[in-house]
Amino acid sequence: MRLRGTKVLTLVVAAAAATGGLVGVPAGPAGAALSDCGPRYLCAFQATNYNAVPGRVEGNNSNLLQYPSFNNAVSVFNNGMSCGVTIWNGLNRTGTSVYLPRGTGYGNLSTQNPPFYRNIASNQWC
Repeated sequence: MRLRGTKVLTLVVAAAAATGGLVGVPAGPAGAALSDCGPRYLCAFQATNYNAVPGRVEGNNSNLLQYPSFNNAVSVFNNGMSCGVTIWNGLNRTGTSVYLPRGTGYGNLSTQNPPFYRNIASNQWC
């Protein structure tokens, strides 16, 4: 049986969801990047310069480490609708924090903001 287009994507998304590969909202096919960080989301990527499928969340979160893209974040971008977001490297908004204005991010957390490299633990908007 040959699968095409949407059927293949549906199977990929279903398989990723079953294994915990998606964060928040389905992010699209492999090879996605910053363009797949839709409006209203905080996006974490497991590669530098947003070169990976983003893990996306919206709203305030006290434990982002349950999501692979945030637990292993190498880059992060705020594509929120109207305001900035504060991220913490501790659960429940504890530890070191940094504010990301809307439309900004860090393309390489290991050099630009090491406390958050592979460790974005919680967030709060505005």
